[in-house]
Amino acid sequence: MSALAARSRGDGAEFEAWLDRAEQLQVFPETAHQLLAHTRDEGGANRDLEAIIGADPVLTGHLLRVANSPYYARAGGVSTLEQAIRVLGYVSARHLALSLALAQGYVRLGPRAAGVHRHARQVARIAELLDRRKGWRLGPVAHVAGLLHDIGQVILLAVEPEAWDRFRGRGPTTAEERAVFGVAHTDLGAAALARWRIAEDICLAAQYHHSPLPRQRRGFAPDAATRLLITISLADALEAPLAAGDADGVAHILERHEASAAAGLTPDAHPDLAAAVLALAEA
Repeated sequence: MSALAARSRGDGAEFEAWLDRAEQLQVFPETAHQLLAHTRDEGGANRDLEAIIGADPVLTGHLLRVANSPYYARAGGVSTLEQAIRVLGYVSARHLALSLALAQGYVRLGPRAAGVHRHARQVARIAELLDRRKGWRLGPVAHVAGLLHDIGQVILLAVEPEAWDRFRGRGPTTAEERAVFGVAHTDLGAAALARWRIAEDICLAAQYHHSPLPRQRRGFAPDAATRLLITISLADALEAPLAAGDADGVAHILERHEASAAAGLTPDAHPDLAAAVLALAEA
């Protein structure tokens, strides 16, 4: 267990009612439920996985794009889902497909979730950029963690839409969430991802992306979980000024945020990073 994992609170049992209700409401697409069942079935066959993913053209396209990305650098390219699963590895392909299917919950909630979805999509893109700049080779995990880091907000919104509407389209703080819902999206999201057997590093990024970073021992590089957390924390902080087109705000985050210092992604070390972040603005 990583030093970061040791900070996790409880086993998530207190959130079971929220998660059961979200499943009853069918917040997430049928493909996600099929993949969850496949994940729980230790005897699930590779061909079964291919059939589940192959029935969803969007999911198939995502996996093919990832398998053909520079991260895997396969000569000749990948043209079939069967090849993609082989390149990614069976477990990694299943986890990636499940994560992307769960992220479709944003879309299923319609206009109410538009802001949450836009934020998650942009955090995923910023995380990929930061990973490339730092050279940590997080690969698809950075994108998936960005998509899922606020999945707890999807559950809050789905189960208690009227309460969510009190915030009038803005994302509530974790303190406001605890006051209104009795739980914060960070803890609820981490509990949900753990229940769905998403990789622990992604669960921890969901739980702690608004928390102070764990202290690093001088002279020691951060472990994999902490590298992902640093990336998602910084990407999450950068999304708001990026969405506003606020160049000074982006520069301020890169200068002052503890995650930029922890990653060595400061303006002094990467003078063109702010411009690269601003270039990610959605049309």
